[in-house]
Amino acid sequence: MTDVTFLGYPDGRLIPSIELRRDISRQVRIHRPQRLVCQSPDRMWDRIGASHPDHLAAGEAAVCAAYPDARNPFAHPELLEEGLEPHAVTEIWMMAAPGTNRVVDVTRHFRPQRSPPFSAIPLRWATPRGSSPDCANG
Repeated sequence: MTDVTFLGYPDGRLIPSIELRRDISRQVRIHRPQRLVCQSPDRMWDRIGASHPDHLAAGEAAVCAAYPDARNPFAHPELLEEGLEPHAVTEIWMMAAPGTNRVVDVTRHFRPQRSPPFSAIPLRWATPRGSSPDCANG
């Protein structure tokens, strides 16, 4: 990752609004990623701390932005007016999701002098409808 874009939504008051979906869709159309990593929109009752309302809202909006919004030319027509063509994200990786089915070891991405706050990120793998089933093998 080389860049971070803050969308300007206030902490503690995020909701999965159409405006947030549009703003995330804008970033998807600008950066055109293959993979979207986001918070799960599903509440984890056994780890309630991972289910902060802002996190759930961000996850819901991100998933909706990836499918169907960012790939749909009729969603958010103002993005087309900005010259941003639709883009289909082929992989969605969700953090803090019930039913985790993949763990990615991220320790090699930390400087040796710092101990990482975690050694692996548990992820739930999802393939948006209409995507190639081969993307689930990557």
